[in-house]
Amino acid sequence: MAPRTRFDQALADFCARSTDRLATLTLTDPSAHALLASVPPLLDRALTTLTPAVETAARESQETYASSEERRMAEGEAEGDFVTLYNLMQAHYFTTAATAPAQAEAFKQRFERATDGHTPATFAPLGIERTLDVLASVVAFGAEAFGEDSEHVKAARESHVRLGAARTGADRQEGESTRAAAALEQARDEARRLYVAARGVLEAALVIEGGSIGVNRFMPPLESIYGGRSGGGGRGEEPGAGDEGGTLTPEPMAPAPTDG
Repeated sequence: MAPRTRFDQALADFCARSTDRLATLTLTDPSAHALLASVPPLLDRALTTLTPAVETAARESQETYASSEERRMAEGEAEGDFVTLYNLMQAHYFTTAATAPAQAEAFKQRFERATDGHTPATFAPLGIERTLDVLASVVAFGAEAFGEDSEHVKAARESHVRLGAARTGADRQEGESTRAAAALEQARDEARRLYVAARGVLEAALVIEGGSIGVNRFMPPLESIYGGRSGGGGRGEEPGAGDEGGTLTPEPMAPAPTDG
């Protein structure tokens, strides 16, 4: 689970645990009882708002990684097929130069135009758009020089198609991941507001009841859900920055009273 969704899941877990603990609480004051009754629905709203967004964001993150790996593999195949065609064309040039220098020179000029002056060393660092453009040009020249049925030309053309498809898929998946992250941010904000509101209502109910029971027994402050990681920051720090090396250790809830 990604660092940010890990902390969102912690909030969802606290909402569910708080609801379970509140089921053991009985308040005798009518006003306090009425307030208490309104807390679980708020927690349920927070939970149903956040949980699907967390699951979607985590899934999209995994799919984004998979699509980027697919694109990386396609780039490697394209690079390999470019090198193969490049070497084949160089061999053809040197072979022709021995018997037909003028013809070899013409071939060399066309070859350099097709590769746009790139060698295997300069082809590898190209961005994906330039990689597609140069490979398409080399494939077209290879088909002209060696025939459409050349196995090397066919392989390079297939690599070009796969790379284009992988680029499109990765771009589409990146967009879906971005939308999922935006939806998660909205869900996170709403769930936090609902949790804080529910905790405030519960605290008011407990005060009316007499104040002998602390609200932290049922619902810890929001800061403790996010603030108990190693190397963490101050109160209310937004989860995400520096989370990769941290361990989530939320403050444990005290045992719920059984005497009401």
